[in-house]
Amino acid sequence: MDLDTIKQHLKKPELAAAWEQGVGEGKVSLRRLQWRHALREDSGGVSMTIHLSKHHLGERDRILFDFSEAIKHFEELTDTQFDEVIRIQKQALAAIQARSINGLDRDDGGDPEATRH
Repeated sequence: MDLDTIKQHLKKPELAAAWEQGVGEGKVSLRRLQWRHALREDSGGVSMTIHLSKHHLGERDRILFDFSEAIKHFEELTDTQFDEVIRIQKQALAAIQARSINGLDRDDGGDPEATRH
C-alpha cells in the first residue's frame, strides 16, 4: 500500500484512533521487553531493545557529568583522587542505569500517559 494512501486513511477518526491504540500497545510491549532484558543474565537482544526504546519511547543517553576536561589532567591526580573520580563515575553510571530501567530518562519523566495524543 502506498504511503499517501495510508496517510489519507489515517485522516478518518476511527482509523486514526485504531492507529494510535496500536502505537500505544507497541510502546507497552517494548516496556515489557525492557524489563525482561533487565532481568536476564545474558545480553541477548539488549542492543536492539535500546535502539527501539530510543526511537519509539523517546529515550536517550544523557551525560550527567562531562569528564573530558578531567581526563586531560589525570596524570596530575594522586591515587586517592583518581580512585574518587572512578567511584563517582561508577555512581553516575549506576544512577543512569536505574533511571533508564525505571523509564525516568525520558523527557516525560517516564509517564506513559504523557506520550498519548
